Amino acid sequence: MFGQDENSWNQYRANSNEERKQIIASVRAELKPVIEATERSKQQSELDAWASKEWTALESDPQVLSDLKKLGLHLDKNTQDEIAKVVSKYLPTDEETGNLSVRKGYEIWKDNKSVSSLRPNPLTNEKKQVADKTITKSNATEEVKDYKTSADFKGKSFNDLSR
Repeated sequence: MFGQDENSWNQYRANSNEERKQIIASVRAELKPVIEATERSKQQSELDAWASKEWTALESDPQVLSDLKKLGLHLDKNTQDEIAKVVSKYLPTDEETGNLSVRKGYEIWKDNKSVSSLRPNPLTNEKKQVADKTITKSNATEEVKDYKTSADFKGKSFNDLSR
């Protein structure tokens, strides 16, 4: 019948194309969560690989190990967590790649740690010691007097006067 009537054939082809489009759209809608999950998984694995590479580079740097030894620390999980907090707070980026830089985050963390109030600056302590030696501490703010004024009698009873 379709071969005989061109108008019927065109209408059948239009309906058939519309059905195919609807089927493709429904398949895409069903596969969308799977595709998004795969994409997220891929991005997460790339992020994990990048982070592992950054931490490995930091761990293998002798200057970093020397700096940590001076602070009395090691590059353990707690230190990495502290550095990661600094990276997430300040968002230091690498100029070449535009990615976050763990090394720059470490530098910021190290600067904050060395100036921290938990570890006083030795120069400050030396200054305090010099000031203590040069300043005379005296309790001679009260003058010794051989007479009494009305201020000396305020708030005292007659019993206190005899003493």
